[in-house]
Amino acid sequence: MLEQRDKQDLDGKGWHEGGCFSNRDGMNKDTVKLSALPSIILSYFSANYPQDTLLRAFQTINKDYVVYSIDNGSFAALFDSTGTFIRRVQLNENQGRARTVVAESALPPAIGNYLTNTYPNYVFEQAFSISKNGTITDYVVCIDENGTKYAVEFDASGNFVRAITFRF
Repeated sequence: MLEQRDKQDLDGKGWHEGGCFSNRDGMNKDTVKLSALPSIILSYFSANYPQDTLLRAFQTINKDYVVYSIDNGSFAALFDSTGTFIRRVQLNENQGRARTVVAESALPPAIGNYLTNTYPNYVFEQAFSISKNGTITDYVVCIDENGTKYAVEFDASGNFVRAITFRF
């Protein structure tokens, strides 16, 4: 694969942080530990969504924060770089259903195939299963592809249902 370079890259280390190749090693450089979130964000959740369980957090290229949470549905909340709330998006509504974090390796093969074919440069961030009465009904997989975040929903067999795009 060839990588486009800017003139500034030639005078330094030969490449620069960011851009569409930033996460190519799969190390999720944008992951933020929940305990390391700014206190203003944690306070916001405590005051406005006290029943939410925070799952994972990430920082976008422009240093905004995306926080995934669950409480009778799955949500993504966006905060600017200072921790000021911008918006919250519901990823799915599943009242009365249990949500469980799932490792990428535990997802049905059809999901991996779909993601690889549809989002060839994706970086896995988070996945969870949705269950009702102990039976998995859906999967939601949160990915990043070239700086755009997606929540991709699949049925229990791994068939694509829908995708929600987050452009921050």
